[in-house]
Amino acid sequence: MTAPSRVQYRFLPARTLLCAINHLRPARLDNFVNGASLALPTVLTEQGLEQLGPVAIIYHSPVTEESDGPVEVCVPYQGELSVPNGLTQHTDPEHREAFLPLTKREFMDSALFGAARREVEQAARANGDVLGPLRRMDYGVWATRGEDEVVGELAVPMKWFNQLRPESRGRLFP
Repeated sequence: MTAPSRVQYRFLPARTLLCAINHLRPARLDNFVNGASLALPTVLTEQGLEQLGPVAIIYHSPVTEESDGPVEVCVPYQGELSVPNGLTQHTDPEHREAFLPLTKREFMDSALFGAARREVEQAARANGDVLGPLRRMDYGVWATRGEDEVVGELAVPMKWFNQLRPESRGRLFP
């Protein structure tokens, strides 16, 4: 008997994202992600706008010695923004997503992270058409949380199949 999936599902409305994107190798990955995760919310604050959700790190392709991504760091916001040079904005269309909250230990342990990634990707494929690459959400609480406390999540955007949906609690949708 297999353990029940920890994957959850939610609907996200269309939203505007401020993004930094870069092609890079592993040696520069942490500096880029950490820098962009701090800089993007600052851009919003300086223009009087509010961040509407966690920072999302999107790996469009693997980052290895042979592959340079790209990697995109994004923050959702609402309002009129003057986009600084070197950044972009785009609309993330409404969608559902499969997501899995993770502890600091799960993010730091490559075996646990790999298992979580497979679990959320399999759940997304089993319940819909995958619309984009895996997203790593960062709640911005790493410094204040212990190893077994949730600090973020993995998410996969998807379009539901016409079937019984996990969050429907047994009701069928057309």
